[in-house]
Amino acid sequence: MSGIIVVAALVRCAADLLLCDDLDTAHLRFADAEACRTRLPALISEFRRAGAADEVVMGRCRFQASRPTATTAGPAPRAKQGIGIDLAGTSTSVGPSP
Repeated sequence: MSGIIVVAALVRCAADLLLCDDLDTAHLRFADAEACRTRLPALISEFRRAGAADEVVMGRCRFQASRPTATTAGPAPRAKQGIGIDLAGTSTSVGPSP
């Protein structure tokens, strides 16, 4: 079922805040924004204890579109996205028009 959910988004950063990594919080879903804001300080504290002393952990609550539930058939096939174009089979050159 699709809809809007409230999730906690947390990041762990180096002390200088230049290098940050998202923390896996996919399982942290809340009934509403207030429930998320109430729980967020404890979550940040928990991740701080688990990390190095010089790391900074920050977080916020945000709204997110929920994903449809997974089916047993497996994921839908995706088209491959190419980078650039294939010129091997063409007889024209690529460049600006005269």
